[in-house]
This record gives sequence, structure tokens and C-alpha cells, in this order.
Amino acid sequence: KEGEELRRREGGASDTSSRSHALMVVSLSQQTSSQTLRSVGYLADLAGSEDLAELAAGRRTQQIEAAAINTGLFHLRRAVEALKGQGALGEEMVNLRNSKLTEALKGALAGNSHTVV
Repeated sequence: KEGEELRRREGGASDTSSRSHALMVVSLSQQTSSQTLRSVGYLADLAGSEDLAELAAGRRTQQIEAAAINTGLFHLRRAVEALKGQGALGEEMVNLRNSKLTEALKGALAGNSHTVV
């Protein structure tokens, strides 16, 4: 209840809002007599896009955090769009090094991966 009151009062991002992405990587492996099977799963909780105009002028730290969130989401969107447009042979290189977010999600986006959004 307290969190909802803060959100209503602030009208935008509150002092207690996390304004961050969360990424959990689950790695599984199974050893058999002849081979090792490996699987990696990524669970991502992405922060929402922040409206810089809604943040109060005196909140410089929050504005910097919001800009970083927006940059990461922008580059993730560009990477997903590029991957969608890629041919079956993957003839076009997709840059996943533009942001820390796309770099961290590289294993979920490239190679022999299946991604659900």
C-alpha cells in the first residue's frame, strides 16, 4: 500500500522505484557416458521506458538512470528488429555490443537460441 501511495504522490518515478533491469541466468548440464548436454535459460525483467520530461528537474541522478534504461531498451529493440529481418542463413551481422543490456542477453538472442518476448 505504501508503494502505491508513493507512486500516486510522485506522478513519475519515486525515490524507492528500482528503475533497473533484472536478469537471471539458469544453466543446466547433464553428463552421460558419452556426452554432456548443456542448456541455458534467461529470465529478464526489463524496466519500463522512462519519460525524461516527467522527472523533476532537481533529480539529476534519476534522469541519468532513466537515460541509461532508455538507451538499453533502444538498442535491444534494434537488435531484435535486425534479428527478425535476418535471413535463414544469418548473412547479416547483428551488433549486440551497443549496450550492456544487449551484451548480457547475447546468449538468448544469437546463435542456436529460441527467444520468447
